[in-house]
Amino acid sequence: MSRNLWCVLLALPLAAFFAFVGWHKTVSPLSDLAKHGAYTAHLPEWLGRLAGVTELLCALALVAGIVPRWRSAAKWGALYVFGSQIIAGTIHIMYGETQSLPANARWMAMAAALYAVCVWRRHETADREELA
Repeated sequence: MSRNLWCVLLALPLAAFFAFVGWHKTVSPLSDLAKHGAYTAHLPEWLGRLAGVTELLCALALVAGIVPRWRSAAKWGALYVFGSQIIAGTIHIMYGETQSLPANARWMAMAAALYAVCVWRRHETADREELA
């Protein structure tokens, strides 16, 4: 399978998920967020809303990163996903919500795979071409 296809297969589910949860963290009532186990329910409201906006921007970066010329957007999207899931997992642990941790780990694994396939391997190829 081509690297571009792998980038699409990894980026689109991540983008869809982060667009969905980002939208809800931005506009949904806090009671709904708490009912569905959003980590932002434990943050000050303004900070939780800001997290939602950044997740929407992350989704946009992940979709833009599908285009080979904009792969650096995928890099930043993948790094955001990885970092945000560390934060989310930490907050879930602090509040005893360990049932959310497998999902956090899954999103982190997908972000790491996206970075490895779409960004890291690209740099390796560029380095080899410079040596030739």
